[in-house]
Amino acid sequence: KRTLKNNKKSMETLKQENASLKSQLEAQHKKHVKELLKRKIRRKSTSFSSENSVIEDIKEKRTRSSGLSESVEEFGSTPTLPKVPAKKMSMTDKARSQFKILKPKIMAARNLNRFESK
Repeated sequence: KRTLKNNKKSMETLKQENASLKSQLEAQHKKHVKELLKRKIRRKSTSFSSENSVIEDIKEKRTRSSGLSESVEEFGSTPTLPKVPAKKMSMTDKARSQFKILKPKIMAARNLNRFESK
């Protein structure tokens, strides 16, 4: 009987704690949402082109300094590679891109042949 009474009391205290924690969490969430909205408004106020140029500068720095790109690889993210223009594309790359385009068509044709042969 004593343990039952103790359990009931502990359950009531736990419910009260739970309610208070929920209210705290909701308050934190509301604050966080407000901050995010403020940030969004600030971001919109800055010009979009300047952000793009900053991102491009970072990419150029990564590709320029090999030491930095190695340290980036250690952390798991891949460094950005400079885009290769179409003229420099090797024959194997061309074949690969063609195959990627043609593969679904090839598979469809194979499936049709299987059904026709049966």
